[in-house]
Amino acid sequence: MRGLFIWLGAAVVVVGATVGLLWWTTATSAQFQVEGDRLSVSGQLTLASTERLDRLLEEHEGLATFVLGDVAAASDATSLLQKGAVVRGAGLATEVADGVTLTGDAVYLFLAGTQRRLGDGARLVVTDWQTRVGPASALPREHPAHEERRDYMRRMLGSEDFYWYMLEAGEGTGRPVTEADLAGFGILTAE
Repeated sequence: MRGLFIWLGAAVVVVGATVGLLWWTTATSAQFQVEGDRLSVSGQLTLASTERLDRLLEEHEGLATFVLGDVAAASDATSLLQKGAVVRGAGLATEVADGVTLTGDAVYLFLAGTQRRLGDGARLVVTDWQTRVGPASALPREHPAHEERRDYMRRMLGSEDFYWYMLEAGEGTGRPVTEADLAGFGILTAE
């Protein structure tokens, strides 16, 4: 009898953990929506959402703008850079949705647009990022940990200057990118 209770208890734990995991993954996963020539995204972006983005671009010819909603700050940086390459390759403009603050690594995805604009009340907040050995801002500029992101910046903006600005300005909790800095680095290209 005692063995039966142990098995039942274990089954309840496994089922409960599975339900919790399913809820957590779907509650934070990326949500895509197509409206006319605009593709909107919000939520947690992962490598799996890159495949979904590819499929949506194939299924909906004529998309012109990739609108970034509340993209989770904890999204996978590698997947964001991959999605950025897909967005640039598709020739899409990027836009931060009205009232949204795009933070941290999600800014990289915004930079992929062939044209870039902020919606009303939208803003960018840059932050440092963590490497295996500490904050990226503490590493020498020639450290290999910088290469993937520096290369991405060169491809998207023609210069890696904004990458270094992100690290310097983003130590600690980060800070909003000012209008002067948006203009100085050529971040915004469309009204």
